Amino acid sequence: MVEFSSGVSFALFQTKHGPLSQGIRLKCLKRPFALGPREMVVIEKTSPPVPVEVAPEASTSSASQVIAPTQVTEINECTVNPDICGAGHCINLPVRYTCICYDGHKFSEQQRKCVDIDECAQAQHLCSQGRCENTEGSFLCICPAGFMASEEGTNCIDVDECLRPDVCGEGHCVNTVGAFRCEYCDSGYRMTPGGHCEDVDECLTPSTCPDEQCVNSPGSYQCVPCTEGFRGWNGQCLDVDECLEPDICTNGTCSNLEGSYMCSCHKGYTPTPDHKHCKDVDECQQGNLCINGQCKNTEGSFRCTCGQGYQLSETEDQCEDVDECQHRHLCSNGQCRNTEGSFLCVCDQGYRASALGDHCEDINECLEDNSVCQGGDCINTEGSYDCTCPDGFQLNDNKGCQGLYKVDIDLGLDLQASGSLRHFAAQVEGNRF
Repeated sequence: MVEFSSGVSFALFQTKHGPLSQGIRLKCLKRPFALGPREMVVIEKTSPPVPVEVAPEASTSSASQVIAPTQVTEINECTVNPDICGAGHCINLPVRYTCICYDGHKFSEQQRKCVDIDECAQAQHLCSQGRCENTEGSFLCICPAGFMASEEGTNCIDVDECLRPDVCGEGHCVNTVGAFRCEYCDSGYRMTPGGHCEDVDECLTPSTCPDEQCVNSPGSYQCVPCTEGFRGWNGQCLDVDECLEPDICTNGTCSNLEGSYMCSCHKGYTPTPDHKHCKDVDECQQGNLCINGQCKNTEGSFRCTCGQGYQLSETEDQCEDVDECQHRHLCSNGQCRNTEGSFLCVCDQGYRASALGDHCEDINECLEDNSVCQGGDCINTEGSYDCTCPDGFQLNDNKGCQGLYKVDIDLGLDLQASGSLRHFAAQVEGNRF
């Protein structure tokens, strides 16, 4: 291997066909040349002599083209192994190839390719005032506080903090290596042990804004009135617990919030839109309460007034039917049938419902039906009547009186003006009914 002062390295190898220098002319460069955007280091090395088999496409034109056993065909190592140079570019030569290493790399004799150069190990002066960290193909300067990398990136240079505005407030800034110091500080600032001007937080003093909120600002402060729900105390706005005040959330429970409060209302009440009061709920507006009755709203509740034949349910929100037939005194001499909101008496024969409809009363057939007991006397009884027939008559199925015999009468009447009977002839045929 031959290294030139220009930084270009050439690796020369001897083959069994002759020295590498045969037919090769090397030109020494005064500075590294660039291939593409990166600087390269030129490295030359020979091709290893290996047996070669001619590719089929190279001998398709004629079968007479035969390679002699003593001939060696050149291989394009750059094509066969694209990564043969590692971090470098391979250029094929007639009997060898050339590695052009990328910037920050050099040819390694042991690895036979381009490897990274550890600039931090080779150049001790790099990254003064900082720490050098090697990277692939380059290096990086890690600078401490108060320093920054130079434009070339090879050293750490001091940062002039005094160029930053207001670094010392209105005081005088003096730059030092890796730091700075303030000669004096304006009102509202104070000098730190490290020589810097820092803001004085006046709000740390309770008496600064005794009844308002203290807002600190660089070099000053401001007293701001507290918003609703807060009260000033030694420069701070503290929450007011409204739930401790009387008459808060009447008909509900008060929950304190940061700067406010909220009412959770009892049954029968609903919170106002701002949740700070509880108002009565008119349950009667719901439309499904007190069916078969009247709903009357009350404070926090309601009341059902049920109509006749209905009674209040156990939940007291509905009117339900009363089964009047459960009372035994109703519909005597008949049967009681419950109806929605009332009842009906179905009376036995000989009875009819009273004017109030709550019981069955006897019908006086003797007074109301002239067709009964014809030819006899009618005697009314409870739920019925009896017929009494005269002698010689008996009661038939129609509840009338009928004679005991059937008589055929052939009369001859000679009536005088006085109405006496002159002649009477009768023939009785004794067929008893």
